[in-house]
Amino acid sequence: MAFKEAFEAFSKESCIADKILAAKLMIISVIFSNLTKPEAAVLRCLHSLQELHDLDAIREEFSSLDREETKTTYLKKEESVEIVKSVLKINKILFEFVRMSLKPPPTVEEWPATIKLMDEQIYNPLIDGRLSEERLIDTGMALNLHDIVEDDNKVKDPITDVTEFGVIESSGQTPDNSITVNKEGGCFRVPVASAFLLFPPNAVEEKVTLKCSRVKYKECEVKPRDGELFVSRILKIEPEGVTFKKPVTVLVSHSANEDQDFLHFYELIVENLIPTGCQELKTERISFIEDVPKQISNEEILRDYLPFAKATIHETCTLVAATRVRSDQILIPTNRSYSFSKQYGDNAELKITFPADITKKILILKVQLFPADAVVKKDIRLDKNIICAPVIRVSGQKTPFLKAVDVELTYSHNDVANIKDKFLSVRKTIQFTTDYGLLLRSQEENESVSKWLNLNESNKVYIERPRKDQLKFSFSVEHFSDIHPVVDMSEPSTVSPRDGGRVVRDGGVVDMKNQACYDAYVWAVHKTGIIPKTLHSLLAPKQARRDLYDQLKVNGVRFMHRLNCGEPVFFCVPMSDSDHLPLKDNTL
Repeated sequence: MAFKEAFEAFSKESCIADKILAAKLMIISVIFSNLTKPEAAVLRCLHSLQELHDLDAIREEFSSLDREETKTTYLKKEESVEIVKSVLKINKILFEFVRMSLKPPPTVEEWPATIKLMDEQIYNPLIDGRLSEERLIDTGMALNLHDIVEDDNKVKDPITDVTEFGVIESSGQTPDNSITVNKEGGCFRVPVASAFLLFPPNAVEEKVTLKCSRVKYKECEVKPRDGELFVSRILKIEPEGVTFKKPVTVLVSHSANEDQDFLHFYELIVENLIPTGCQELKTERISFIEDVPKQISNEEILRDYLPFAKATIHETCTLVAATRVRSDQILIPTNRSYSFSKQYGDNAELKITFPADITKKILILKVQLFPADAVVKKDIRLDKNIICAPVIRVSGQKTPFLKAVDVELTYSHNDVANIKDKFLSVRKTIQFTTDYGLLLRSQEENESVSKWLNLNESNKVYIERPRKDQLKFSFSVEHFSDIHPVVDMSEPSTVSPRDGGRVVRDGGVVDMKNQACYDAYVWAVHKTGIIPKTLHSLLAPKQARRDLYDQLKVNGVRFMHRLNCGEPVFFCVPMSDSDHLPLKDNTL
């Protein structure tokens, strides 16, 4: 209701000062009505701000300010100074809100809400506003824009982590998994959830008993969000409503496979599971014993639980570690070009170039790059004649762009070095036809089924081999979806270009629901003291290793390959026709 009334006032009022006030009210009402949906709030606020910037009166005021005309004719207008000052302040305040809402936060150079001056020049209020101060300095009404518009490196993160505190290792666990914390604080191991709690001194005013339990996935009402996977046990700390005077550090053991793909393509987050969904906490990844807080003395216990996801809490809650493919939220302006470029480790680089006037309204797009090994189906992944590049996903676009967007994906891999020169020689660029492979694009047929289409024929796609182990794919699109380049080095006679080739049979080459890989351990336990003799084989996530050792008195063996969600796993133990062969410990 507040937004509607403010919008009506913005549309009807003729006075520019009243329009600015209406724009402020529009932005405030959007923020307060979308507190749980910050991305939606950002987009609507930017649309409202851009509407303000597009008013001829605003363009004229900033054009006059930008021109090197005599200051006595313009700067004596107190009303004009207040207009400029108000618009710049709105930009600054909204910039701070956007920085807190988008990941990664945009820089001032990337600010999309610009002003097109009367001579068609583009004015960025967060950058060019500093120059405006020089023009107004003689009036005695200077804007002091160094306070209004700060450098990016001076803007502080609103969320800060725990500073150093004195923690001693403590005991207090009971059979019902409760711990007793006093003013001295301490370190508590929570075996049932494979976690540790570190209370600094004076985190509680008086002695308090907390119950720590594990919530099973199937009993948890809050499920992983789209694209996320829970990779730890769910830790519940009770009773509800107990607050801490100082931040309490939580170390949650997790089973995500921390290989190079994980480091470059994925992020690890600790989430507070609340009835309305998942609340993200600032998370630090701890992979080595040297990175564990120094206040914990018993490193051997910690070593069994590595790696950890580290976060801080201020009250009792329910926590879980989750993983997802990293994403970059980018702001696409309406009246100038924008280029996105990102390096993913040493093996992949993505560049997307958006020309000016590509959209009528500011857009927020989410860019992701999925490693092929995590999402490509196993039979395709094991085929030595097929090279699968990472999958590009750009989401947030609802209508086609007004112009084509240029995309470049550079991919390096040992398998690329096996490409023969007669197929594609080094430093050569060719059109990427179906004779060489496919550029696949997903198209949703319904909520659960996606069909993969061949873009080679409808779009001009080029492939270059800059060096022996590297390929570069170049193409243009007007509407994004999941895009996957696939090189097929098999003999032409085995490929049927008409239906897209064998690589897309049976529904395509990737499973986008399978987005993460796990570390796991296996056990084989031969029990001879009972009749009949039994052989127990067990596969478990990494964080369960310590608990299973306590139960079985046998060390598990780390599974030699990372495991993809949903794929079958086979491992063998020796047996005879009549009975199990004798096993020592965990022989596999």
